[in-house]
Amino acid sequence: MTSDRDDDRLGYKKPPTWGRFQKGRSGNPEGRPRKPRPDNPGPSNDPSALDDALRKERDRRIRVTDASGTRDAALTEVIVRALTNNAIKGDVRAQREALKLLRELDGRDAARLKAEAERKQHQFEQICTLKQHKARIWAAAARQGVEPEAPWPHPDDIFINAATGSWSVRGPFTEEDLPFFNYCRAQRDALFARLALDLCQSKAQNIARTSIGNLWVYWDSKLPKRWQILDDFEPRLMALMVRRLRDLRAHLEGCLRRVEDLRPTSMHGPMDKETYRSVNVVMKPLLQRYGYRSQAEFERAYELFGEDMPWPKTGS
Repeated sequence: MTSDRDDDRLGYKKPPTWGRFQKGRSGNPEGRPRKPRPDNPGPSNDPSALDDALRKERDRRIRVTDASGTRDAALTEVIVRALTNNAIKGDVRAQREALKLLRELDGRDAARLKAEAERKQHQFEQICTLKQHKARIWAAAARQGVEPEAPWPHPDDIFINAATGSWSVRGPFTEEDLPFFNYCRAQRDALFARLALDLCQSKAQNIARTSIGNLWVYWDSKLPKRWQILDDFEPRLMALMVRRLRDLRAHLEGCLRRVEDLRPTSMHGPMDKETYRSVNVVMKPLLQRYGYRSQAEFERAYELFGEDMPWPKTGS
């Protein structure tokens, strides 16, 4: 029971003694009940999850309509377009942000161009040094009557244009390039032998094949200078044509077997624009006689059909 003295103290913020919290005892022994776990948890703090979500949005295509019609555009393009449109309409904040982005872009472009120019200049200086070094090696080897241990590339196959700072290399640059150029050499020899055989047979059905034989010029142009035969091909051709047909056919079959043995995985080797232009000048008039407008069109047909390729103006 409470005393009268305690009852006199009852009032605001003065509960009776029996109703007060007891020292050492919780006012809620069972504790606060747990909230049920939601089926869809909130955003994760995992950075990878955020990155995945950003990539998904970045790669999402958005349907837009502009002067060219309706099309799907990337998120970045849509954001930049909206920013520039707002800037054009007079939004000061958009104008400020657009100018800032453009200045940063100009800075990155300038830095990239500078780095590219420095890289090309460094590469050009290295090629000039390499040509001088190879020239000394070949000169020393020539005095001894031997071939250098590392002959590639030959200094005569390194072309340098000091005015433009450009350069190109004809033929293999390292030993790793030799398989492809050995294949080119085998192709040249096989086509050259085919030309000699067709000229010896002199049959009407071989007229079209003669143009295939002239493709040896294309393969010959890929080779290093000391492997090329264009400058003295006439005596070489006559030397083949004086053979008996049986021997010439056997020689051609051997060349074709070598082509198959050396055929690389990739059929495309390095060819600079000047070389391709020279080959095109030689081959284009001949190809036009048989219905092909250019060297490129002929190459596409040759890659698709091989020697069974169609000849539009011969009906074959």
